[in-house]
Amino acid sequence: MQKVNVAEKLALFTDYWHPRIVGELNGQHIKLVKLKGEFVWHHHEHEDEQFPSMAQARAWYASPEYAEALTLRAQALDRRLIFVDGVTAT
Repeated sequence: MQKVNVAEKLALFTDYWHPRIVGELNGQHIKLVKLKGEFVWHHHEHEDEQFPSMAQARAWYASPEYAEALTLRAQALDRRLIFVDGVTAT
């Protein structure tokens, strides 16, 4: 596995709203994009969320902002959430 320095990769481009592939993990592309202005969140059916640290992933999972989605998820889906530690972005 090759580590990616996110700050270095972001410095390689200046345009906004144009995702760039900066790495790969388990056959999935890791993309970065620079945003400008309003960003409306959306999801991708077959892709994973990634966090800079395990602490941030656990904080997101326990957050009030995710609580409603977690309730709906538990009622509607038969899936597992897996936290994987040890993969770093820098």
